[in-house]
Amino acid sequence: MTFPASRFAVPVLASLFLTAPLLARSRPLTVAEMARAGERIVVGQVTAKTGRWGEGRKMIWTDYTVRVDETWKGEPAPTVVVSMAGGTVGRRSIQVTHVPALAVGGTYVLILNGNQHLYASPVVGTEQGLFREVNVEGETAALLLGAGDAVLALTPEGRLTAKERVTIDADGRHARRPQPAAARPNDGPPTRGLATPEFRDGDGRVVTPKPTRKLQGIQGAPAPLTRAALRDAVKAALAAEVTR
Repeated sequence: MTFPASRFAVPVLASLFLTAPLLARSRPLTVAEMARAGERIVVGQVTAKTGRWGEGRKMIWTDYTVRVDETWKGEPAPTVVVSMAGGTVGRRSIQVTHVPALAVGGTYVLILNGNQHLYASPVVGTEQGLFREVNVEGETAALLLGAGDAVLALTPEGRLTAKERVTIDADGRHARRPQPAAARPNDGPPTRGLATPEFRDGDGRVVTPKPTRKLQGIQGAPAPLTRAALRDAVKAALAAEVTR
């Protein structure tokens, strides 16, 4: 059974879900906006999950127990319990779109709203403030993935962009990049590219053109997002908030 979040919120639990996370999903949030909005920011590993019926058996909830390794905002605690709408109890399952599901054994950065409120997803921005840390093939440092297992990058303006999607291995800690499409047998040999142009002066002598100057600000794409890079961005945002 699948409920789109916009439909699910109104007829089933309207009084519970017409709150900040639904509004936040209407546009992409910057890291600074998420850091300021979250009441708690933690890094940790999911050690267990439990499905349960909510009040009146109208919705299944999944409680994820997270062993906390780092606390970037809020009161430190050895564990936190994150409750998400959707899950499985016995032979009944409910899935709510845009509400993330965590994997037992997975390591995550979680930007969370307070537990005193009941949200379909306590993650700031519904799913934007959740990052899974995995080792992507070809990378020396573990990367943070966003929704849809997309490798993320942080722009100079503090916005997150998706670079590529990867496939997470069964161990939950490693991920593979998609393989390039193989050439079809009937495609024939590859076509040859254009010849390198030759430049001559007015007397017909071959000359070497001056290298084109690179424009500032477009020398390269933003680097893939790591835990250290996100931690620095969050700390900078929180420090700026204090000095206001």
